[in-house]
Amino acid sequence: MKQKSAQYVLLASVLLLGVVWWAGQMPLLLAFKPKLATEIVPGLLTGLFVIAAVSERAIAVLNDIWFGESRENQQELVRAKGKELESVLSSSRATLDMHSKIAIEAARAGSIPPLTAESIAAITSSNAGFPAARIEAICADLAVQNQTLVTVDAKADRTRLSLAFVASLLVAFVGVRVLDSLLEGTHPPLFQFVDIVLTAGVLAGGTTAINAISELLGGYLNASRKRALEGS
Repeated sequence: MKQKSAQYVLLASVLLLGVVWWAGQMPLLLAFKPKLATEIVPGLLTGLFVIAAVSERAIAVLNDIWFGESRENQQELVRAKGKELESVLSSSRATLDMHSKIAIEAARAGSIPPLTAESIAAITSSNAGFPAARIEAICADLAVQNQTLVTVDAKADRTRLSLAFVASLLVAFVGVRVLDSLLEGTHPPLFQFVDIVLTAGVLAGGTTAINAISELLGGYLNASRKRALEGS
């Protein structure tokens, strides 16, 4: 369903561009500002990084207020269930070791026939199966608690991303724009709308996304300088 919706959006976008082109309303080409790579982009990325870092911290606090208690409670349930499982397994191993030692001593004293590989396997199997139902129940409960914790974390992540995008939209609306910083001239309302959404997407990606952009541009500039030096 989601894939079909994405296909419909793509098709509608292509049709809209086709209608605009057919009507002769295509906008004019835009020119980039001079000294783009050396002055404008580094300053722009620095500003975006600072804004993203502040937004991340503020949104993390809000997210922790909303989901921190439920996440901590669920983590405690998972830890408690894990300790219970570990305790049962330890008790089972201790019981099995005790029964094995009793059987070995009895065989040495002649109370029962000497142990063979088959008899040892039978003793191990019978004793190991004793707490199996309880262990299975604890494992099932632990799986449920883990899945609940995953659900809580996923909900918190979605909420964090939504808050980040809304906050970034407001920041972009009041004047922090990516495309406007890169291109010369005044721009129509549609361009400004696209610029606001694009800037919000970049900021919502956080400092990690901006770092990735910086590293990509840095690699490109270094490669360009290297080719220029080799060609001179």
